[in-house]
Amino acid sequence: MVDNRIYYLDHIRVIAIFLVVFTHCHENIPLDNLLVKSFFYSVDRMAVPLFFMISGGLLLSRDYTNNIRQFYIQKTLRFMIVLILFAILTNIISEFITTDLSFASIIKTSIKYHNGIYPTNYGSAIHLWFMYPIILLYLVTPFVSNLVKNSSTKSILFLILIGFLLNQGNFFIKSILPDMFILNLMGNDFTGPYLSYFLFGYIAINRFNRNYGNQFLLFLLISITIIVEIYLDKSQNNFIEENHWYSTSLYIAISSCLFFLFLKNINFLDKKRPFIMVLSNCVFGIYLIHVCWIYIIIGILTKFNLLEVQNYLLLFIYLIFSINSSFFSIYVLKKMKFFNFIF
Repeated sequence: MVDNRIYYLDHIRVIAIFLVVFTHCHENIPLDNLLVKSFFYSVDRMAVPLFFMISGGLLLSRDYTNNIRQFYIQKTLRFMIVLILFAILTNIISEFITTDLSFASIIKTSIKYHNGIYPTNYGSAIHLWFMYPIILLYLVTPFVSNLVKNSSTKSILFLILIGFLLNQGNFFIKSILPDMFILNLMGNDFTGPYLSYFLFGYIAINRFNRNYGNQFLLFLLISITIIVEIYLDKSQNNFIEENHWYSTSLYIAISSCLFFLFLKNINFLDKKRPFIMVLSNCVFGIYLIHVCWIYIIIGILTKFNLLEVQNYLLLFIYLIFSINSSFFSIYVLKKMKFFNFIF
């Protein structure tokens, strides 16, 4: 049997989920140092684009000629189930830890008001914002797949550049020229801020050879981009959210695309490692459940009055507890047929 698994993607998934968990851990401690906060967000915000790129690279290369309906049922239905399930679960745990409401009242409130669908409110399940754009991208995948397969790499790159210009580039231009809103009038939502990541993943995985680009140059460019982000925050003595968000930051768009190429070119990551493969298979589940475990560790430390420890020690505790608990819980749940399907 031919092994078609792409091993470096397993490693990138694991790196990306570590950064995602790290993001939500440090968001739950007071980061008073602007430089540290800016650095953390400049680095860990490259994680979500990596997930978009991996999905785009793998999904857009498939043939959907005769199975679009099956694809929608398998993918979008699964995503709707996990969105509702983990919106409710996360809010139940969060409310139970942070309020004095009865358990029955918490369950009722979570199901009625924080189910993620109607009303469209995911409450404390802050990480589930990702589900909405990924569902949208999956809905257009069969059609975009036909588009890219019949297009040259240069044409796709041009479309990616247009997408970044109309979205992330739009915010960049307005940060320099506040009255420059012509891109808004052009209907910049046609491409969407995440489609370019999806498309870049396709060409990076399927069209670019390994060792594409100089590793030192890639690292240097990533570093410069991060330094610029930090400098802009420092110069205004304020954390500029738009410069650190996936859909609005041209800096994140540039650094994450370069970071993907940088990781792809590391030979060490293109090796078959069974444990990494197991972790990779659990990544989607870890993403869904890790915020629950962060709330749980916060509740445990609160109960024993241990939240007063030094901030970075607290961050380390949150990270180690939540990422290990998430992995082991998903690993066990995947043994069950239903959870193996949705994870």
